[in-house]
Parts: sequence; structure tokens; C-alpha cells
Amino acid sequence: MILRYLAMLSGLGIALLNLFDPLHQGITRWLMVICGLLIFISHLKFIVDKKSKTTDNQKKTYRNEAGNLSGLAGSLGWKGLGVLITVMIIGFIVASLFLK
Repeated sequence: MILRYLAMLSGLGIALLNLFDPLHQGITRWLMVICGLLIFISHLKFIVDKKSKTTDNQKKTYRNEAGNLSGLAGSLGWKGLGVLITVMIIGFIVASLFLK
């Protein structure tokens, strides 16, 4: 589990490093930012799913695993979805400030 936290932190670090101190220019820079955020989100989703697995086993509920947006929102829960939306909004604000 600690390795997942480190991977999540490294993904966020890749995104922020390329956002604030770009090693690459143009589309490569934004591709690195997007990849870093995807790494962060995927590990965050795995951690949240692993923590909620114990409650899922106890409740024996059916969860939609179709791979659509409602499935992602259902698996993250309201806290995870709030963190995801907050990260996206902060990223948009920071990007709009530096692209002026």
C-alpha cells in the first residue's frame, strides 16, 4: 500500500513539475502533465477501492463495473469524486494563470 502512495505522489509530482517548471515545450509538456494526472488518479482510485473493499464485502452490494463515468463516480464515492473535481479545477486555474 505504501508503494501505491509513492506512485500516486510521483504521478502528482510529474504533473506539477511539468506544469510549473517545463522540461518539454508545446504538446509534449501537456502530454506529460496529463499522464502524471492519470497516474495520480489511477492510483487514487485503486487505494479508495481497496479501502472500500472491506465494506463492500460486508454489505454484499452490487456495483456497476461497466467502465463508464457513473461507474467511476460510484467507485470513488463522494469524497474521492470531490478530490478529483478539486484537483481538476485547481489544475485548470493554474494552467489558465500560466498560459496568459
